[in-house]
Amino acid sequence: MSAFSLYGCRRGVRNFEIGDILVFFMEAGSPHLLAELSPMDWGKGEQDNGGDFQVSDLRVRNQRLAISFYAGGSHAEPAWVVTARFHWSGSRFERVGIDRKPFTGWPRQ
Repeated sequence: MSAFSLYGCRRGVRNFEIGDILVFFMEAGSPHLLAELSPMDWGKGEQDNGGDFQVSDLRVRNQRLAISFYAGGSHAEPAWVVTARFHWSGSRFERVGIDRKPFTGWPRQ
């Protein structure tokens, strides 16, 4: 593996729906699909808030993927910001941990 790129695909008409996260790697100058994760991969076990586990942040470092998303409460004011951590096993991303912090408000523009 030489690089990762992450893409979200919208499947709904509302601005808070997200589809799968597609993870690509570059080889010989061309992107290749490495993995596809769905909202249930990162949101499993969490209380949805009507936003289908809206992703707030994605990070990749050293074959580790961290997906932060909103859970609980409502779409307008989630209860939590949850980060699901994954490790690349050589054939798939395995969920290895989860962190939950109280939602403290939307970032100011």
